[in-house]
Amino acid sequence: ELSVSPSTAALQLCSQGLAWRSALGLVDALRARELLQDVTYNAAIQACEKALAWRSAIGLVEEMQTCLCRLDAFAYRAAIGACAKASAWRDTLAGLDAVRLKGGTPNVFLHT
Repeated sequence: ELSVSPSTAALQLCSQGLAWRSALGLVDALRARELLQDVTYNAAIQACEKALAWRSAIGLVEEMQTCLCRLDAFAYRAAIGACAKASAWRDTLAGLDAVRLKGGTPNVFLHT
């Protein structure tokens, strides 16, 4: 049986091993059971960042927005980091604009 805490730990392991496709598969399984939370999204976005899978990272952020999950600095930083590391500069700038539109202020944390 899937639960949030062990699943989040598994997602974090996926990010360490660059197994972002496995992370996305786990997100799908959690979504089907309505167990997705902010922390599980963040771990999956981080896995995508480390593997330079910027399109998947952006997709997860967009999904978080539609399911009304709390988008925090960790989610934005990981998604923006994935875009930046993959030289997807337009998407990086769009991510920073999204932070501003949500009322946030991009800072050093988001730029690293």
